[in-house]
Amino acid sequence: MLVRKQPLAHIWYMKTDINSSEGCRRIVAISAEWTEVSDDYADIVNELRAGAIPGFRPGKAPTGIIEKRYAEEISQAFNERVVRRLLRDAAAEHSLGPTGFVEARDITFEKEEPFAFTADFDVAPEIDLPDYTSFKPSAGASDETARDELSAYLLENCTFELPPSLVDEELRTADDTPGDPSAATEEQQRAAETRVRLLLILRRIAEEDGIEIDDRDVEERVSEIAESTGARRDALHTELAQNNGLKRLELFLLAERTMDYLLEDS
Repeated sequence: MLVRKQPLAHIWYMKTDINSSEGCRRIVAISAEWTEVSDDYADIVNELRAGAIPGFRPGKAPTGIIEKRYAEEISQAFNERVVRRLLRDAAAEHSLGPTGFVEARDITFEKEEPFAFTADFDVAPEIDLPDYTSFKPSAGASDETARDELSAYLLENCTFELPPSLVDEELRTADDTPGDPSAATEEQQRAAETRVRLLLILRRIAEEDGIEIDDRDVEERVSEIAESTGARRDALHTELAQNNGLKRLELFLLAERTMDYLLEDS
């Protein structure tokens, strides 16, 4: 299904100040009202409440007891969750494309007060696309060969600066990498760079031609993966959500759909 993009509603609850740095690097200062982040806080407290708390039945410990007992854990989990979410919102509002998180600093967090921080992150680079509509696979090429040829064509005809943090994120999350970018071999590094480069090119083509996927597509693919691997769907969904896997899955689905779109009439 081809979905045409709709304009984003203005994110009124959040203030964002973006300063350009060098290349794809940006410095962004973000603040949000407590009403925007209070649900995140409540979710974290409730997750801790569900555990065993001495003197209380599961799920019955008062919020004040949870806050006092787990103050450090709450602060760390809350900061990580909200920083990533607000960065994603800022990137969507300002059409910055996929971002690679680098570092959050100057975090201001106090319950019932506005949440604020400054972050360094990488944005999607400017990509000059070739005339991809003229691409034709070789005569008699199988679907797999046609995809390989299209990938090679796009990679050979698009040159741009590759944000290092996006490559690091790929090395942390890909199945064929050690999880630690510094431990990757040269071959793993090159493979990750190639995947990220191709994903960015296909995402740019999707933007150009109005191709999108929606949450239903992602949820359907999660169900397919769970069924094929024998995993519990809810557990798999939670794992993907915690490790930025849903966003990665979304990008791969968008790339897959864009590939299908480009090869449809070739």
